[in-house]
Amino acid sequence: MRIFIALLAVTAAGIAGAAFTPYVHGGLGDLGTGDWTLYRGRTAEIVTPEYGYSFYVGGGYNYNLVQWRQKRVIPALALETDGGFTYHKQTLWLYLFNDTREPWEQSLFQFTLAENLVFRLKIPVKTMLLTPFIGVGGGVAIIPSSIHRIRVTEGTYEASAVALRPVYEIPFGLELTLSPSHTIYGRFGPVAPTGCTKMSYTNAAHNTEEICISWPNTFVVAFGYRAGL
Repeated sequence: MRIFIALLAVTAAGIAGAAFTPYVHGGLGDLGTGDWTLYRGRTAEIVTPEYGYSFYVGGGYNYNLVQWRQKRVIPALALETDGGFTYHKQTLWLYLFNDTREPWEQSLFQFTLAENLVFRLKIPVKTMLLTPFIGVGGGVAIIPSSIHRIRVTEGTYEASAVALRPVYEIPFGLELTLSPSHTIYGRFGPVAPTGCTKMSYTNAAHNTEEICISWPNTFVVAFGYRAGL
C-alpha cells in the first residue's frame, strides 16, 4: 500500500501536466414512461407509453480539479465532460377516447453532451483504491425521432423531428483503481432530457394534426474503464 500511495502522491504532484484522463463505458439504459399529447380535436389526448430497455454507450474526459489528502481517505473533486448515445425503436399501443388502441411505431436516437461536477472519496485498500463517487451536471440532448401509425392505408400518419433539449445527469457509482494508470468502475444514474417536442402529420381526412412528445428519462447501468486515477 505504501508503494501505491507514493505513486498516488507523485501523480497528484504532477496533476497539472496529466489532469485529463479519458474514460469509456457501456451497458443498458432503462427508458421510462414518456408522455404523448395528441391534438386531434378540441380536447387534447394524453397517453403514456412505456419504452423499456436499450443499449447505452458513453465516455469522455475526467479533469481532476483538487484533492485533499487526509489520514485515511482522499476526498477529490473533478469535472467530467461526458457524452452518451442510445437508440430505441418499438411499437407503442396508444389508447384513444373510444377505448380503442392504435399501434404506432417510434424510433429515436439520443445523443447527450454534459458537464458534471463529480465528488470522489478515495479509500486505499491494500494496493488499490476503492472509490465511491457522485456527481451532478447538465448539458444538451440531440434527439432525432420519427413516428408513424402502423397498418394504415389512407393518409400519411407519419412525422419526424430533431429535438434539441436541455438534459441533466446525476451519475453515481463505485470505482476500483488497480494502478495509477488503470481504473474500472460501475456507473449508474439518470440521463434526463427535459421538455417536449412537437410533430405534425396528416390524417385520413387530409387534415394536419399535432403531437407533442415528452422524452423519457433514461436510467443508465453501465461499466467502464478510465486510463488514470
